[in-house]
Amino acid sequence: MKIISAKQQLLRSHASQHGFSLLEVLIALLVLSIGLLGLAGLEVFGLKYNFQSYERTQATLLIEEMADRMRANPMGVMDDEYDAIALDNTPVSGALNCTIVNCTPAQFADYDEDQWKRTLSAEKMLAQGKGSVTRLASTLASGAPVYLFQIRVDWKEDDVDMSQTMNIQVLP
Repeated sequence: MKIISAKQQLLRSHASQHGFSLLEVLIALLVLSIGLLGLAGLEVFGLKYNFQSYERTQATLLIEEMADRMRANPMGVMDDEYDAIALDNTPVSGALNCTIVNCTPAQFADYDEDQWKRTLSAEKMLAQGKGSVTRLASTLASGAPVYLFQIRVDWKEDDVDMSQTMNIQVLP
């Protein structure tokens, strides 16, 4: 009978497990790489939806900007200067700069439309941004005048047409 020492038994057990730790490392790396690929995909979606949120916020701010311009020029609103601003991003030709020149309410309305359309079409604002203002109602059932408007902003988001509208009332 052959007597095996404890040292020889220990060496044999290590020899039989020689490549096993390397296999475990490779499997762990595979699992880790799959997890990292999933995280990278989530990051791409997160960036995409973050930019979409930015664009929608910009559209809301642009609508509010035009509403504020209209509220600042109530005479222009009462003179029907804001009643039908076309859905485009073409600046108003010949609009005066009312920040340095005294303007009439009609000239202020042209200036407001011009500045708003320039902002809509500005680079890094909204892709193919354009806007419109439409008067929805002119009188109440009682015959009293009402100044109710719909302000609309359109843009392209990932080759999809997007639109945001807000109805506002301007009090003279």
